[in-house]
Amino acid sequence: MLTGALEQYFDFDRHTLEAVNAGHAVRKIHTMQTGKVPYNQPFSGSLKSGDIYGLITEHRQLFANVQASEADMASPKCDEEGSAQCGLYGHCGSKIALKHEYSYTVNGAPAYGATVGVGFEDDVLLVSMEGHPIGDGVRGTINAINVRTGDWYPLPQLATGTVEMAFTISTGHPDWIAVGVQDYGSDLEGCGSGWNVWIGKKDKTATHFLDRNGLGVNQGRLYRVVDPAGVTDMATFMEWPASGQPDYNFVPKAARLEPIELVFDGSYAAFNADAVNCAKTVQGSTPIRMTGVDKQEWGASNPDKPNQWAISETGLGLSVQACIDSDESCPIGRLASTAAFLEAFFLEKLTPAALAASTVTSRDGSKMPDFIDARLFHVLADRVFIGPDRFPNGKGYEYVDSLVWLKGGKVLLAEDASAKGEYNMAVIYDPATRKTVPVAGALGDKNHKMNTVNTFPYGSFDRPRDQELTGWFDWSAAMSVAVPYTPQDIYDGLDGKHVVVNNQMKGYYQGCMSNVRCPQIGAKSGCPLCRCIAEQGFHYTAQMMSVILPDIDWATTPLAAPSVLTEAGESQFVSAYGKYRRRSLAEKRAIAKTDMCADTAVCDWKHGHDDFDLPCCH
Repeated sequence: MLTGALEQYFDFDRHTLEAVNAGHAVRKIHTMQTGKVPYNQPFSGSLKSGDIYGLITEHRQLFANVQASEADMASPKCDEEGSAQCGLYGHCGSKIALKHEYSYTVNGAPAYGATVGVGFEDDVLLVSMEGHPIGDGVRGTINAINVRTGDWYPLPQLATGTVEMAFTISTGHPDWIAVGVQDYGSDLEGCGSGWNVWIGKKDKTATHFLDRNGLGVNQGRLYRVVDPAGVTDMATFMEWPASGQPDYNFVPKAARLEPIELVFDGSYAAFNADAVNCAKTVQGSTPIRMTGVDKQEWGASNPDKPNQWAISETGLGLSVQACIDSDESCPIGRLASTAAFLEAFFLEKLTPAALAASTVTSRDGSKMPDFIDARLFHVLADRVFIGPDRFPNGKGYEYVDSLVWLKGGKVLLAEDASAKGEYNMAVIYDPATRKTVPVAGALGDKNHKMNTVNTFPYGSFDRPRDQELTGWFDWSAAMSVAVPYTPQDIYDGLDGKHVVVNNQMKGYYQGCMSNVRCPQIGAKSGCPLCRCIAEQGFHYTAQMMSVILPDIDWATTPLAAPSVLTEAGESQFVSAYGKYRRRSLAEKRAIAKTDMCADTAVCDWKHGHDDFDLPCCH
């Protein structure tokens, strides 16, 4: 039996939105730890994926048991303990990439490059592993699922760090693929989160799923963005936080994607998280990075021009002294964040002549681009009040996390947990006008009221604990396009309006996943909640919600988040974005303290009670 993270699929009725079918997306798990190649040792660059990966037959062969400094995998006792090492672990963002997904035109012109064969050769689901139960040099990775067969493959050749998200970028070429890698990076001195892209060459005649899709160990390399002028600090390169002002005139800046000096050859000891994220490029350049900070989260490519992509720079404020000090240039403080908008010109370096002139190769000897010209062309206008109760010092985004770029040019973003104002806000952003409109929100740790800004589902809330909106996805094409379909049908079926988002709730019923912890929790709180915790407790729960985005006239909209706010304006802002419920949090806590705890108390909303008005629900 496997424990831990799951990947599931759901089939929805397009008319009623009812889930009519569901199941496990993962059918078979393949890793490099099954004995086909020596563990944690270099193997030949001529090997194909079928020579390296094998079907697991025991728990110790799971990627969760990789140890970079040891000569053998860990051996968990899965019938007694170590459940975190007995299955899939720590999944975060995922991206489904349909076969030849970038083979379409936009207003009659190619989206980028060719219009046939661009993208993977199969339907691929990329799943990021945000953490590792051992953490010995390896902190996570990216996984790929063959959607049609359910075969699962870890891809340490793309990352061995903590990975929040992986997404595809169009190379414009039918023989090459690119994957954006949202590795947290390393907080060691001189290191930090950077802009990473895996570039791989497809073997379209291969029988193995990974080789066919340019994801084989020996088929590609990891590239990072560098500044030709030598700037290495990300905030400095982005001219941030000043560039976050809505009226700031940001001039696009030249950059390059250069291959890092390391490649994965089977040795986790050499290709560990710190080594990869601190590596220089083949040319000797130090990549652009958040100096000494390891925190970046989601990313996505632009459907209208898919060689462009945006990245949530979640921890950027932690690398800027002005934000740490909460001075007037960064008033929201150390958790200030923004988003970077990048573009790479792959095609110029994928010509036969350019490749012939390159001295860079993959491990199988194939020529790779020596570098790819790129640019940073936009920075999110983050210096606005995006939620209620943030006046006077809450101007900005705190820990921006989930992100998706919509057809039509707009971008959806959402904050991570515990933002100021106690609502973790989700917004839609228009790069053309540099305007933001709040569209939803989730509860923060210290939320002092319930209102319609937050969107937690009925039955999900038992106490003031941080929640967040994440997993943005435009499902308009999935809910409208006929089967069979072409990449053009999918693009044409996107409307940038009908989307889904997940509300992620942390610590529901104290985060208890079994009855093991119940006596401790009950004793600590003085409330006999063990029964309801044991029956319904999960560390995370979530609900997928369908959102229909409003039609917005961006030139004139009164809904745009303001960059200047008065006390009177703040009062109006709060009223516009939520209606108070009947009791304040202080009143509800007072009720909880005076009432005796009832054995039948179930501290959520599914039985219809109001907020915190039952005993123990505090």
